[in-house]
Amino acid sequence: MASAAVHLWRVELDVGAEAEAACRALLSADELARAGRLAETAARRRFVVARGTLRQLLGGLLGEQPRSVPIEEGPSGKPRLGGGRRFHFNVAHSGDLALICIAEGAEVGVDLEALRPVPSAAAIARRRFSAAEADFVEQGKAETTDSEPSEIDRRFLLCWTRKEAVVKAIGAGLDFDLRGFSVPLGPAGGVVELSDPDGGEPQRWQLSDVPLGPDHMAALALSAPDAVGSGVMKPPPVRTARIAR
Repeated sequence: MASAAVHLWRVELDVGAEAEAACRALLSADELARAGRLAETAARRRFVVARGTLRQLLGGLLGEQPRSVPIEEGPSGKPRLGGGRRFHFNVAHSGDLALICIAEGAEVGVDLEALRPVPSAAAIARRRFSAAEADFVEQGKAETTDSEPSEIDRRFLLCWTRKEAVVKAIGAGLDFDLRGFSVPLGPAGGVVELSDPDGGEPQRWQLSDVPLGPDHMAALALSAPDAVGSGVMKPPPVRTARIAR
């Protein structure tokens, strides 16, 4: 594993008015404007709480006031810290649960999905995933009871969260071709290599699943230039972020 300090937090986004107001007070004018453009009340609350909590966590690590933490948009649109700071971060959410990762000295990406039935999971995998990943999904058992996710659904979401963690780590957009790389399919994760289109050294990412309980699947991708083979990264413990009032 790369020698980066990595922190993971889970954040409950279904909060009361007092906690939401505390988070809102930490946001920049641009963030408040972005929240205001969201049509649904729940979406606005989730954005405000997730971004306010992120600011609290970054402020604590940097020793700065949360509202003063310089969050800016990078060249690819991925949020980042300004001022050349060594901390990198990424946020994912599904419904009322968010996952925040902050790493020092390494780029990072996370993805989070509720564990659920996925209609036409095998067909989507055949269109969107690499051949090896699509085969892996199709080889799962389709049987399920009481609307519970099948093994095919679980395999699909395992691939999806791992692939999306990598895509978010590199800051790629929605049109990134997910068929262009394969993620490890074993239970413990491993190393992903992305070729450089300009012929340089490939990008290497260490992947691991993040345990968030029986109702969610999540994955973490961490830049690891020296990683080789099937080296497995053990994710750091997931803490619960407490919103300061």
